[in-house]
Amino acid sequence: MKHLFTAALTALMSSMALANFVGMEYETVAETANGTTYRVYATFDNPTDELVAVYALETAPMVVGVSTSFYQDAVGAVLAQTINPAFFGAFPSLQYDSWFTIGSEDSNGTSDVQQVGMDEYFATFENGGGFTVDTFIGGSWFLLPNQSADAEAGADGRVLIGQFTTDGVVNLTMNFQWDDEATNTYQEEGVSIVFPEVPVPGCTNPNADNYNALANEDDGSCTFGGGLSTGLSYDVVSADPLGTGETTYRIYANFSSNDVEVTAMYGTDTEPWILDGDAPFYQDALGSDFGGSINPLFFASFPSLEYDTWWTIGAQPGDADGLNNAFDPALTSFADWNNGGDFVANTFIGGSIFIVPGANGQGNPINGRVLLGQVTTSGTTNATINLQFRDANQDSFYASGMTLTFPIAGAGCNDPLACNYDETAEGDADCVFPAEFYDCDGCINDTDGDGVCDELEVFGCTDNMACNFNINATEEDGSCQSLDACGVCGGDNSSCSGCTNPAADNYDETALFDDGSCIISGCTNPAADNYDPAANNDDGSCIISGCTNPAADNYDPAATNDDGSCIISGCTNPIADNYDPAANNDDGSCIISGCTNPNAENYNPEANNDDGSCVATGCTYPGADNYDAVNTAEDGSCIFSGCTDATAENYVPYANNDDGSCVFEPCSGGACPFDSNGDGEIGSADLLDFLVAFGQACEDL
Repeated sequence: MKHLFTAALTALMSSMALANFVGMEYETVAETANGTTYRVYATFDNPTDELVAVYALETAPMVVGVSTSFYQDAVGAVLAQTINPAFFGAFPSLQYDSWFTIGSEDSNGTSDVQQVGMDEYFATFENGGGFTVDTFIGGSWFLLPNQSADAEAGADGRVLIGQFTTDGVVNLTMNFQWDDEATNTYQEEGVSIVFPEVPVPGCTNPNADNYNALANEDDGSCTFGGGLSTGLSYDVVSADPLGTGETTYRIYANFSSNDVEVTAMYGTDTEPWILDGDAPFYQDALGSDFGGSINPLFFASFPSLEYDTWWTIGAQPGDADGLNNAFDPALTSFADWNNGGDFVANTFIGGSIFIVPGANGQGNPINGRVLLGQVTTSGTTNATINLQFRDANQDSFYASGMTLTFPIAGAGCNDPLACNYDETAEGDADCVFPAEFYDCDGCINDTDGDGVCDELEVFGCTDNMACNFNINATEEDGSCQSLDACGVCGGDNSSCSGCTNPAADNYDETALFDDGSCIISGCTNPAADNYDPAANNDDGSCIISGCTNPAADNYDPAATNDDGSCIISGCTNPIADNYDPAANNDDGSCIISGCTNPNAENYNPEANNDDGSCVATGCTYPGADNYDAVNTAEDGSCIFSGCTDATAENYVPYANNDDGSCVFEPCSGGACPFDSNGDGEIGSADLLDFLVAFGQACEDL
């Protein structure tokens, strides 16, 4: 008998894909000595849809699993297109071989299937084992579009993808690519199927830590967040409190540790948040959507308000829950719910209720549980809930798709000492007793009324914006710190500070802030030719031009480069007695010895120091008019002035230069009667004398 089963899709599907792709289904082909032979199909709702590839990616793994092994015939093949049905007569078992394909069941088909990246996995399969392809490279088997009629869905909407013979349970997760009639291409990922349908208890939530892909019967063992979340539970609050046959329940999220915090409950199109039942939910006229918004002081006047149906995260009536909500404006969940209907949050935008992490501790478990809601109804309730929560290290986790159906017949606690005592319960397996420091209503001692028992208060930083925020802290101790610019909690930026100047000797390319430590080597002397104003470490490279000769007038002891500017004063005349060949500035000190007498035959006009070497010919007689003491040889040039007239009274016999000084006796009728003044000459003076005497008698004169 043919057995058909359509797999539920575990991956997110686009709206376009939902219009074409249906899922996977299997049928039983034969019962053999080697196990049951199954054929698996990809199913579509359009006969012209064409399957072109079955593939695997790192982000979309392919799983071919089996609880025992696959039968692989000795003359079989990994792809159906290479199996010749003409050999079935000689090898009957060949027709039950395990293989993969796209459309064709043997070599008579039209599919020319190719593969890439599957060699390793096909080898494992041919040895009877399953495989998982989840590498970055991935793998696939495929065919070219529009080349095989077998690859089209056809009237039955199915394309054959494999045959498997086994005595165990098969688990497949596949990813498909197909074309529609207009050659538009689509992908569908994460499509799963498990067969045969034998009870396999385990965790069936794919989002759980311990998801068992082979399980088809959820045993409540699912855990999330590394085992921190252990699912949902419920308590009976009151049986028939309104006298209408309804019962009030409370729904809890269960955790293996109290060191967690529930921060949000949410729903989307891919992860719906649902509360539905086969009977209406009681919604009080004065009630609220959120438990923390209900004032218990009104219970005395409005008793039914206590049994209103609501959501929460930890808070119950009377608590300041600080609950926020965010949801699609088009979401009708609350409107329908407030009218007694189902609550469904499954839009693309989605919706949520949430708290500010670390704000008030309401999301922390008490006795391993966080209150999520209260329901009053006369029927059976089904809940599908998604949570976001944090661990003690502030790492976020998600527990999605958690389900709970209640009431469970006979379930509950019949121990009167338990906090969840239910007089209708048949056992005590679900009893909840208060933990140390608690009673069933909460803390025994809570001085500050923050919901944390005095004995359990943890001091630390409670500011969730601080870098040292302590999720476990319940009391602020003033220790909160901020990240510095280096990302160090409470740091002073020193861990990422250093020299940021690329020109510096100690440049640190990892430094974000300059700490003033840069060392720039160079010449730091402003007087140097190569002075570097940016340098702060003198490396001895300074070049100072100037006079480096200590003997120079302008010697510069700081100079390192002689620029030829040295001034050395001294005698620069090579003929001088004191000539200084090093001198370049004549200071007038030259001493030139020689004859300084211009009249000397060997007179040296450059000489300034007479060395007694003069050779002079001239008058050597001291009494001569032209006597020169420097004369060394008499040349007869002496001039003696005096009266050269031998008749004169003052005749000088050696005089050779008459100086007109001759004195003669007065004229007495002598040779010069007209020389009245007796100067030996007849001149004007004589005429004057005559004129004076003119006209007088000689006796008067």
